[in-house]
Amino acid sequence: MQFAAKLISYTFHPIFMPAIGFVLVMGMGVEFVPFMSQEIKSKILFYLVLPFTVYFPISYLILLRLSKNVSSFNLAIRKERIPLFIGTLIFYVAAYVFARSLVFVLPTIYYSMMIGGILS
Repeated sequence: MQFAAKLISYTFHPIFMPAIGFVLVMGMGVEFVPFMSQEIKSKILFYLVLPFTVYFPISYLILLRLSKNVSSFNLAIRKERIPLFIGTLIFYVAAYVFARSLVFVLPTIYYSMMIGGILS
């Protein structure tokens, strides 16, 4: 039972939510994404969504840990969370800026999801 709880906890961790949301919306059908091929969807996921919402924040946490700015990966002390939140906010804003500068226009729902991630 404890293994299942940990598995669910790691799977639905907030750091993975933007990527999971992107995959769910991409899979919703033609009405949301009428013009995008599967190849373009995959490229957006692997070159825009995952790096800025998963890889960079985790790398930043590792850097904070190695530089002794945080005492553990659990971030039990409230004061230690602030630099990570600010760094993650910067990565989310960068993802939004890069998404807006793409050659093609994404459906509005993706920009809305990105703004929602920034505001949360």
